[in-house]
Parts: sequence; structure tokens; C-alpha cells
Amino acid sequence: MDQIDAAGAVVLGASVDSVASHRAFADKYKLNYPLLSDKNGELSAALGVLKKVGPIKVSARVTFLIDAEGRIAKVFDPVKPGGHADEVISALQA
Repeated sequence: MDQIDAAGAVVLGASVDSVASHRAFADKYKLNYPLLSDKNGELSAALGVLKKVGPIKVSARVTFLIDAEGRIAKVFDPVKPGGHADEVISALQA
């Protein structure tokens, strides 16, 4: 996270999961960034990552780099957890 902070970036996670679910997930994995509950799916739908799995709606695992003007500068889709942080840091430094 130090390299991400040094680049002036902020990490946020978001999904359609509940606040309680996010809290448990963050505690389990000792996350040091906020997780946002998009319970109604509006953010996920607006970003095009809301998926239906049968009757259940989920947010796809996608990373968006948003520039200082609020525009999407880069999209990582799909996200592969192994090495993803390094991939994001490289993009931030570019």
C-alpha cells in the first residue's frame, strides 16, 4: 500500500455484498482499505460489472483506475489476484 499511497492513489473495494459481509471479509483478510456496500447494485450496474448468477446479483472482480479528473484511465478485467497489486502499481507509475 505504501507504493499506492506514494502515487497519490486511493484504494476502495465495492460489491453488492452487505456492510456486515464486508466487515467480516475485511477482518478475515486484514484489509487496510474501505469496502463499499453497493447493496442495490447501482454502482456496479453503472460500471458494467453487475452480473446475474441465477437469481443472485454479484459484482464482477474488475479494477478501475480513475484519474484526477474522475475519468476511468485503465480497466483490469479480469482481475487475477496473484500479482495484481504489482500490475496496478506499474500502471500508476506509468
